Amino acid sequence: MDQVQVFNNEALSNIYSQIYKMKTPIYSDFNRFISNIMADTTYIYRFPCQLNSTMREQASSLTPFPKVHFMMPSFSPLIPGTSHYKGISISEITQQMFRPINSLCNANLSGGKYLFGTAIYRGRLTSQEVDEQIFEINCKKNW
Repeated sequence: MDQVQVFNNEALSNIYSQIYKMKTPIYSDFNRFISNIMADTTYIYRFPCQLNSTMREQASSLTPFPKVHFMMPSFSPLIPGTSHYKGISISEITQQMFRPINSLCNANLSGGKYLFGTAIYRGRLTSQEVDEQIFEINCKKNW
């Protein structure tokens, strides 16, 4: 099964203008950003951990839907500067994942349904913290 991570320049441009306050980002900025995101989403192959899922598990979840292989990535936290990362809670990171500005492709998902979602967290946290946040999001979204 093929998987495609969808990025588009308009979404990336919105992130750079609204979050990073750059009026005219260049393609090398986009390329660096995308390569960092791809490295973050594939780190589960390089650093095994009990909280990690794999791309194979993602594909297995989509097996009943062979034509559904386009992944719409979202990334959190999107904050200018790295010194602010320490003050962000797991709850805030989880909420940011579902904000339209954090989406790396433009699609109107308001009122829509997600067929499948994977949240990949990095850092010092427990599976209980992750489960609580995902449960909270599920309750708020009323899926």
